[in-house]
Amino acid sequence: MNMRWIGKTLTAAVIISAVSAVSWDAYIPHGTLSTMAETLQHPGIEPFSDAEIDDLIAAQRHLRSLPAFVPMTRERDAGVLLNPIMRLDGPGPEPTGPLPLWADPDVRFSGLNDWRHTPESMPPCDLSITRALLDYDHWDQSASGPYAAAIDDLEPVMTAVAPVPSTASLRTLVKLRLARGLVDGNMLEALVEVRHLTRLMLSTDSFITAHVGVAMLNIERQGYEEAVARGLLEAGAWAPVSSADTGLARRMLFAMHAVYVGDAPADALDRLNDAMDAPFGTCPALSEAIASITLIRGLLEAPLPFEGDFNDRAAFLEAQLTQTDCPLRMERKLWAHPEWNAFGFWDAFSGERFQGTPDWQLKIPGYRVKRIDTLRWSGVSSWRSAESP
Repeated sequence: MNMRWIGKTLTAAVIISAVSAVSWDAYIPHGTLSTMAETLQHPGIEPFSDAEIDDLIAAQRHLRSLPAFVPMTRERDAGVLLNPIMRLDGPGPEPTGPLPLWADPDVRFSGLNDWRHTPESMPPCDLSITRALLDYDHWDQSASGPYAAAIDDLEPVMTAVAPVPSTASLRTLVKLRLARGLVDGNMLEALVEVRHLTRLMLSTDSFITAHVGVAMLNIERQGYEEAVARGLLEAGAWAPVSSADTGLARRMLFAMHAVYVGDAPADALDRLNDAMDAPFGTCPALSEAIASITLIRGLLEAPLPFEGDFNDRAAFLEAQLTQTDCPLRMERKLWAHPEWNAFGFWDAFSGERFQGTPDWQLKIPGYRVKRIDTLRWSGVSSWRSAESP
C-alpha cells in the first residue's frame, strides 16, 4: 500500500478533527474542548434535579392511589388469547389463526370515530374477548404468537426497525365495546371490561403499548360521560381517570425513561424503588431505554479524541437487565448483539443511518456531540411539560 497515501489520509483526518472542534465550538456549552466530555454525557439536556426526583416520587404515589395504575399480579397471562391475533409493526410472521373482525386489517369500520354519537351504526361483531380477558391478570406480549416467533428467528437488524406488536386493533376493540354498551344499556359492564383491558396493556413491557393503554383511559372516560349524558348511568357510578391524571401517567412514562438512560441523579432509581414496589412505567421505560441506548451504544462506548468514556450508561442498563423481572425478550436479544448497531470504520462511508445524518459525520469529534443529542432522545423535557395528551 502506498505509504504516502496513508500519510496524507492520516494528516487529513487530523485536520478535519481539529477544524470540526473549532467550527462547531459555538454549539458546545462553554465552548471549550475541556468540557466536551461533559457535553457528551448530557448533550443539550439538563438532567433531573434531586428536587424533581422528589416530585416524581410524589406523582408516583398519586398514580398508585388510582385503581387503574395499581400493579397487577402475574399468574395468568392474557397472551394466551391476545398474542395469536396481534400483528406486528415491522418484519415478522403474520397471525396464524382466523382474526376476529375488529382485528382484521382489511376491515374498515366506517364512522368509528363517531362511536359515541352514533353507536347504533357500529357493525355487529364478536367482542366476547373483553369478557374472557377478565380471567387474566397480566399480558406478556413476547411469550407466544407472532412476536415470540419473530424474536426467536430474529436476523441482524438495527434496533430502530426491529418488529414490535401492533396494538392499533385494540383501540378499535375498545371503541366497539363501549358503543355496544351504549346500545344495549349495559354500560357498567362495558366499562369494567375496557378498564381491565387497559390495565393488561399497562402490565406489558412495551413503551408503545403502555402509551396506547393510557390513551384508552381517555376513551373509557368519554364512554362514561356519554352514558351519563344518555341517562344510562348516574353520575358517580363509575370512577374514570381524569385527563389530568392520564396526562401525568403519560409524562411519567417519559420521566422513567429519562431515569433509565441516565438523565437523573445516580441514586434516582433507588429512591423511586425505595418509595414503592414497581413504580408505574418501570418495564416499558426500561424497554425503551435499552432501545435508545442500544441504537447509539457504539458511539457511547467508542469515544473519539477529547471525548470521555461513557460506558457507565451501557453498564447501568446491563445491570438492570440482569436484575429485572420484566420479560424484555426482544431487548435482551438486541442487547446481546451490539454489532447489529455497530459503527465500523467503513460504515462511515456507506450511508445515512440516522435522520438524514451521513455516517461519516458521526466520526467527527465535536460535531457528533450535537448529533448524539438528536439521536439519543430523553424524556426529561416531556416530564417538564405540563401539556396533557
